[in-house]
Amino acid sequence: MFSPKSGINKTCPGFCTDELRRFRERERDKKSRSEVEKQCSLCGKSFNTRDSKKKYCGSSICEEKRVKFNARAIEVKRAGKRSDYTSPRYYANRERFLKEKRDKYRLDRPDVEVKDGWSTVRLTRDKVEAFFRDFGYKLISESYKSNHDKLSVVCPKGHTWKVAFHNFKEGNQRCAVCQRHIICSAPEREIYGYLNGNNPDLEVTIHEKDVISGELDLYFPDQKTAVEYCGLYWHGERSGKERDYHFNKYRECFTKGIRLFTVFEDEYLGRPLVCLSRIESALGLTTSRIFARKCVVNKIDSRYAAEFFEQTHTQGRPTAAPHSYGLYYNDVLVQAMSFGSPVRSYGKFDKDIIELNRLSSLPGVVVVGGPSRLFSAAKPDMLSLGYKRVVSYADMRWANPFSSIYEKLGFDLVAEKKYDYYFCKGQKRYSAQRLHKTEDERLTGETLWELRQAQGFDRIWDCGRRTYIYEL
Repeated sequence: MFSPKSGINKTCPGFCTDELRRFRERERDKKSRSEVEKQCSLCGKSFNTRDSKKKYCGSSICEEKRVKFNARAIEVKRAGKRSDYTSPRYYANRERFLKEKRDKYRLDRPDVEVKDGWSTVRLTRDKVEAFFRDFGYKLISESYKSNHDKLSVVCPKGHTWKVAFHNFKEGNQRCAVCQRHIICSAPEREIYGYLNGNNPDLEVTIHEKDVISGELDLYFPDQKTAVEYCGLYWHGERSGKERDYHFNKYRECFTKGIRLFTVFEDEYLGRPLVCLSRIESALGLTTSRIFARKCVVNKIDSRYAAEFFEQTHTQGRPTAAPHSYGLYYNDVLVQAMSFGSPVRSYGKFDKDIIELNRLSSLPGVVVVGGPSRLFSAAKPDMLSLGYKRVVSYADMRWANPFSSIYEKLGFDLVAEKKYDYYFCKGQKRYSAQRLHKTEDERLTGETLWELRQAQGFDRIWDCGRRTYIYEL
């Protein structure tokens, strides 16, 4: 982070400023070029473009063909590198090279039948058994047919397990019971590695199944805290995760005194450091602590505040934050709070109510007493603007249900909603309000979920939301 001299400063001085200037010059150069008509190399259709190197029209069919063509070209290049010949020479003389290899194998192993098209490496059960034995595993299966057959084996610790030989041989799979921390998603391993790497004495269990009726991806018994990483595809409704799946897991953890973080895939991939920082702070492992009394409170420009929240909040920048306040420590903005129009209607109270829509700190920094000082600075301004109430919402996937920051600030809990959903496609989520029905779709008589399913969307459910209100 950096402290801008004015609201128009977008980047820190030096390399970043120069790079932004060069980027804008390239964009202006692109726009200054005149459009030329080209013919698509795949479908033959004409299209207009300003890019002198573009060869394809960009239609979905051509894009699919282009991807396959590029993938094939890469595979040819890799195959050439795996052989003793260059790619063009190998594919030009492939049959001759393979015949030479088969003839040599037949000469060395006259007792083994090798037909044309067969691999020159033939494995027997004895060889497979010997391979497992070298790693301390015992083969139970009586027969072996191919690399892809599921074989029953016993690991060195006595766990019976099934695995295809090619998966075991490549080192991709070992005993699922002994090495549960390996058989998990890459983000789960990253979270585990980050927290355990920075704190070697931290006690953590991977895929804990004995604490609640379900499974917890990461469980920290000393801090009574758990992390559930949710891939949008695997935790969507189409994959069998019903609307109350995440809520029930959150409630079961709550009844047993466990704070559960339910992290959605797009949040972690988009802002991994922010997610890790919040988990680390909840575990009490953050070493950088700043006291609010040593900071300076200032109102900050809404555009600068939006950039700060984009980098420090799991939800990114708010839709609108006309009133923003920040804490500065040694001229560095370390924490900010913003207020704006409510996202939900409150009828006749709409003009009297304002929403506290963002509060976040720099990743890896805990500002002791920061929220209280920021809110105290904002209250007189809210009253002078004619507001009588402040509303805010706690997303229970991230909020602390046992010690709410809102209750510490004097807010009253007025409502608690079970759960809500987001539409998702690929690795991106969309709010239901953003994908509401169009005028034509209202005439079809179909539900919003039916319409979006037909368009390839899935939906994922959260852990509910609490509504807090403060009387000014």
